[in-house]
Amino acid sequence: MASKFSEGKTFLLVTGASRGLGQAFSIALAGNLNEGSVIYLTARTEAALIETRNEIARKNEALEVRYFVIDLANAEKQAYMDILKNIDPKQFNSAIIIHNAGSIGKQGQMVCDYDNKEELCHYYSLNLFSVMILNSVFMKTFSSASKTVINISSLAALQPFVTWGNYCAGKAARDALFKVLALEENEKNDLSSGGCKVLNYAPGPVHTTMIDDVLKDENVHHGLKENFCNMIENKTILKPEQSAQKLVEILEENKFQSGDHVDYYD
Repeated sequence: MASKFSEGKTFLLVTGASRGLGQAFSIALAGNLNEGSVIYLTARTEAALIETRNEIARKNEALEVRYFVIDLANAEKQAYMDILKNIDPKQFNSAIIIHNAGSIGKQGQMVCDYDNKEELCHYYSLNLFSVMILNSVFMKTFSSASKTVINISSLAALQPFVTWGNYCAGKAARDALFKVLALEENEKNDLSSGGCKVLNYAPGPVHTTMIDDVLKDENVHHGLKENFCNMIENKTILKPEQSAQKLVEILEENKFQSGDHVDYYD
């Protein structure tokens, strides 16, 4: 199967790959990778990771797929190094990482109530710090390869939502982080490096179990609940597979500038 992303073999790492968008991204991209390419999946639930692996095998049996059970909120740098320690980056023509794992956070809490340092540290450990550290390990591992770094962003990175202060702040920080990465990699202009392209992809409103969990929470803000319920009722909310296919199309067309924030509806 000829790859539409690059020539030769590709290494793909997807976080939060056990369900929802992460699972959909993994399966969709698998259909565009050449024989001999390798996919690494991470999440907290082994059974669900196995399900994703099996779905990938049905999509493209020519790939090697490995999964790693890890809690990104509590992982240290060494855990990420251990995941990639057996990889020989020289065997790959390109490497792709999708920073998908994340959480919306505690519902119904106003910014003026953010006074619990332990809760805040746990939230940003998962939604920001783990991304920074894992990305650093990935970049150094594939320092001489052609790289694509994909941050799963959100409209919340650009637009505020009442009671979603942490979610908006985390998504905005991730967008800013990867915009800086794009500038830094462009400035290097290092001939020994295969180059790096960065994408902040906002997948649109997607119906996942995360949204179901939010809607079941009695503390969720009434405006947020009403918006999601209306989208579900009117069938305007997206399926994970729709957003994943859009990401595939964006990568195929390759028209975005490194560091761009690209929304599903763009």
